[in-house]
Amino acid sequence: MDYKFLEEIMLRWSDSELRKEGGVWIACTEWLVGTFAGRSFVGKTKRQALKKMCDYFDKTKGTDTVVGRLLVKMGWPSLVTIHQKLFVEGE
Repeated sequence: MDYKFLEEIMLRWSDSELRKEGGVWIACTEWLVGTFAGRSFVGKTKRQALKKMCDYFDKTKGTDTVVGRLLVKMGWPSLVTIHQKLFVEGE
């Protein structure tokens, strides 16, 4: 996973999607799955929080859930496709 590009996409969406708070890093999923289905992942490092979020996306993609279907629609794990859909096509 290109964590640098992932971080750029998340922060372009909103600076609150990846932040340090109380000495830990928090990665939120709302940038990709919306506020209704959003979750947060905490890590001691930025990469640890992002990895937990990515592991959740990998595990959930394609399942018969709102998040599982959204991940397929958005093209997870292709960050290029996601970037295109979010910022060019405006999905």
